[in-house]
Order: sequence, then structure tokens, then C-alpha cells
Amino acid sequence: MLMAIQIYMNYVTIIESTELIKKQNVKVQEEIDYINNYQLKYLDSNHAKNFLAHENNILKDGETVIVFQWIKNEEKAEIIEVQKEDSPRDEWKQYFSQKREKNTQ
Repeated sequence: MLMAIQIYMNYVTIIESTELIKKQNVKVQEEIDYINNYQLKYLDSNHAKNFLAHENNILKDGETVIVFQWIKNEEKAEIIEVQKEDSPRDEWKQYFSQKREKNTQ
């Protein structure tokens, strides 16, 4: 009985390994097909040099880089809090108005 279980376990292991190798083979073949059908054609095209230059931050004459950054909600709250603070001019006005009030009393 023990021998039958070992034989069955070996059989199952061989089947699973075979399936795994087949899946890996399909994945590698898909990568090779992608390289042959798309990537090599892209690299052979006339536009590849321009695209690769832009990817490497090499700009032509008259070109500039523009960066867009999104403000997160947390940062928006911080910006609003900063804007609610009094400016130095407002602080000086408050200071002088308090001094006048003390002098007039």
C-alpha cells in the first residue's frame, strides 16, 4: 500500500511539473513573439530615434519639459490652513491697534 501511494505521488508530481513547464514555455514564447513582432519593428522605425531621445531627456531646439503634479487631498488641506494664517501686515495692524487701544484707555 505504501509503495502504491509513493508511485501515485511521483506520478502527480511529474504531471504538475509538466504542466508548469508548458505554462512557462507559453509565456516565454509570447515574450519572444512580442519582441519579434512589435519591439524590433519599433526600433527599426524612423520615429524610434526621436522617441528614444525623448525618453532619455534629450530635447530638440525649441522644446521644453512641462511637469504636471496633482495635489493630494492632504496637501490641499495644508494649503488652505496656510492661507488662513494672518499675513505679517495683518499682524502688524493688530499689534498697532492693540497699542492704540491701550494708550487711549
